[in-house]
Amino acid sequence: MCGFVPLRTRYFDDQLRDAVRADLRQIVILAAGLDGRAYRLDLPPDVSVFELDTPDLMAFKAPVVEAAGVRPNGPHSVIGVDLREDFGPALLSAGFEPAERTLWLVEGLLPYLRLADIDLLMARVGGLSRAGSRMVTDER
Repeated sequence: MCGFVPLRTRYFDDQLRDAVRADLRQIVILAAGLDGRAYRLDLPPDVSVFELDTPDLMAFKAPVVEAAGVRPNGPHSVIGVDLREDFGPALLSAGFEPAERTLWLVEGLLPYLRLADIDLLMARVGGLSRAGSRMVTDER
């Protein structure tokens, strides 16, 4: 894992940068955990980042980010949801625009889901994605 995680992180960072260069202005990070891309990458201020993970994890992350004193460059929403459930309404309530092309980052999540849950997740992402959207994932 010591060599894999940095390489995976770099790969996802590069994919995000490429999507932003291709004028995608919505980034959705599923199973965001302690992901810091919204804070550490120099994203244009018109790029919206939506981070989704369990409510408990998002509650844990909030004081960690606060203590670090970091701020995202642009619009940023943290959404506490179980990704095995329908997260669309919560994402839409946070300002997600399905008419906009979106980059979906799914890093390190799929091995923890049953195949039926993966199918539902992909169907939900597909239902919220306009043509020209992208998904980057690993594993499974």
